[in-house]
Amino acid sequence: MKRILVINGPNLNMLGIREPKTYGTQTLGDIEAMCKTEGKKLGLTVDPAIGVADFVRATHEALTGMPVTLGISVFGIAATRPEPIAQDMRLLLPWVDYIAPMVYPSHWGPGEYGLANPNANPYEIVKRSLTDFHAIAYGSGVAVLPWLQAFSAGGIDYGPDKVIAQVQAAAEVGSPGFLLWNSGSSYDPNALPPLA
Repeated sequence: MKRILVINGPNLNMLGIREPKTYGTQTLGDIEAMCKTEGKKLGLTVDPAIGVADFVRATHEALTGMPVTLGISVFGIAATRPEPIAQDMRLLLPWVDYIAPMVYPSHWGPGEYGLANPNANPYEIVKRSLTDFHAIAYGSGVAVLPWLQAFSAGGIDYGPDKVIAQVQAAAEVGSPGFLLWNSGSSYDPNALPPLA
């Protein structure tokens, strides 16, 4: 049976909600259902998670023998809810050297990991979410290098204390490093541990 790869972009939770007059009212679920229905009519297998894994596998194979390290950035929910985002860690881990989950506290909804306001609890949300990623990656040899939040959002100032709390949580669960994200590329050196 033939297969096709459908890759979704960011902010999928906003489909059908954000500016419906401009972007339409179809949700991600509507689009996925349509793809599956039309795919079946054409004799195609439509499984986004397998398609994404096939893409990563093909990339791995193309880079074999080259002095490179292959990593992938994944959404923070990939550890607990891979289906909506087609990022099944068990299918992806065999083909990469590291995964970089985007566990920005401001991107978690109320109640995630038992926290009423994850954005106000950077240490807790990062530690709890990365614990799940480490459990999935355990024994695979794949490193977990999280993307951490270095920007203010949701009315909470992310100064050095909030960044340091995330770095500490990542280190405590075994991440050998981390990546910081700030769309303006404005980073406070006081939030970074000193170089050895």
